[in-house]
Amino acid sequence: MDADQLVRDARTRAGLTQRQLAERARTSQAAIAAYERGTKHPQLNVLERILAAAGFELRVNLTPLPPLQTNQISVRLPGGAIRTAPAPQSESGTDLTQLRRNLQLSHLDRIRKMLSTRQATLELRGLALKSGIRRSVIETMDRRGRQKG
Repeated sequence: MDADQLVRDARTRAGLTQRQLAERARTSQAAIAAYERGTKHPQLNVLERILAAAGFELRVNLTPLPPLQTNQISVRLPGGAIRTAPAPQSESGTDLTQLRRNLQLSHLDRIRKMLSTRQATLELRGLALKSGIRRSVIETMDRRGRQKG
C-alpha cells in the first residue's frame, strides 16, 4: 500500500476531514491533500506522525527474502506479492543489473522513473539543439540510447 492510500484510509476511518487531520498532525491541509493525491510523498517520520494523529500506528517489518540463485530475479507484483522468475539471459554478455532493479520497482515507480528519464532526455535534446549540434547527430544518439535501453 502506498503512502497516499495509507493517509486517506487512516483519515477516513478516523472520520476526520483533511483540515482536522492537518491540525492534529501539525501540518497544513494542502500537505495532507498532496499526500492523498500522491503528488507529494511524506518521509517516514512525517507519515508516522500523520497516522498517529488519526489514531493509527505504522508498523514496518523487515523480513529477508529467500536467497536468489544467480539465474533468477525477484519481481514485486501489484498488491505486494513477490514472484521469483528466471533471469533474462543476455547472449551479448550485457550486464542486466539495471533490468533486475527496474523489475523490483512497483508499477507506479517504474512509470515515474520512465517519465523522469523521458523528461531529462527531452531537456538534453533541447540543450543539444540550442548548442548547435546537428539534428542528425541527436537522432543517432536517440537511436543508440533506445537500443541500449
